[in-house]
Amino acid sequence: SNEFYCALLVGLGPSLYQVVTQQLLPENWPCSAISLFMFSGIQAQALAEALMTGDTRIVLVANSHDKKSLIGAPVLHHGLLADGNSDNEDIMVHDSVLRVIAFTLISSSDLVEALPPPDKAIDMKLFLRNLKVFLRKTHRMIESSTGRPLTSCFFVRIDASNNVVEVLNKP
Repeated sequence: SNEFYCALLVGLGPSLYQVVTQQLLPENWPCSAISLFMFSGIQAQALAEALMTGDTRIVLVANSHDKKSLIGAPVLHHGLLADGNSDNEDIMVHDSVLRVIAFTLISSSDLVEALPPPDKAIDMKLFLRNLKVFLRKTHRMIESSTGRPLTSCFFVRIDASNNVVEVLNKP
């Protein structure tokens, strides 16, 4: 029946598209790719250690900044507002976790390509370069308090208060 074929097309169409084109569906509704956990256990652990549980983060900022201007800025986590405890009030630095990458989220197929196989470390320079291209090309990450797009990214070390103490790498 027509209903059966329509359901088949809707159910299998996205998967067939990915098999044929060898790339993820664009993350634009209603054609978002559906994959719950896209990382192996080893990759997820490396991701958590590099970006979530240790003292390093990938951060996003609205404008280009030099390394010195980020020092002292608080790293704002997804959904949180600045608490005003920073030496550097002019710069809002946003944690990339839950914005562009998490266990069940990755915003661009270019970022997937930058992730390592399960037995290797993340190539942070490549990941940052691909993330910067994604941010500048799509302008999908917006700083809600100012309306400015987040267009730059850095790999930083944070202190116990979640303030940037060192910029380790930039694209």
